[in-house]
Amino acid sequence: MDDPTTATTPSTPVSEDFSLPPRDPEEFDELVLKYRNAIVRLNDLKDSKEEIEMKKILQELNNNLEIYSLNIRFHSFFSTALPIMLQYLNCGSKNYIKEHNESQIRQLVLELLTRFPISVTRNSLQQMFPVLYTIMEADNEDNACIAFRILIDLHKRSQKLNDDVSMN
Repeated sequence: MDDPTTATTPSTPVSEDFSLPPRDPEEFDELVLKYRNAIVRLNDLKDSKEEIEMKKILQELNNNLEIYSLNIRFHSFFSTALPIMLQYLNCGSKNYIKEHNESQIRQLVLELLTRFPISVTRNSLQQMFPVLYTIMEADNEDNACIAFRILIDLHKRSQKLNDDVSMN
């Protein structure tokens, strides 16, 4: 019979993509700069090597966005990134093959948009709606579904925000 005091419990695997934000403000600023520079390069990807690197960075950001966004220093990232991301989605090449890097990058960008704070997206609704409608009409089915989910979520959050304002 196994001795319960010596029995080992399987450890829970830790995702390599998950990381706690640095506590040092300078390190955190470097992290924000890394993501900002990556977003700025979205519209200038030249080859599959750059696309693969962009996918890694966007996936890392996607996995950690909630944690990073708790830090007030990260909020400037949202307002900088949103117009660039919308331009990429609007002007970037649409790809119907889900396995291609371009399609996966578009999907990651859309996934990021689903989690942007309403305080940022509310000011850009006029720019977001046409881009999201175009994605629903011209992009692959997965990206169209994400765009539709963003529209519904924006509507819900805007309505809630309007209701909260009118109650005060």
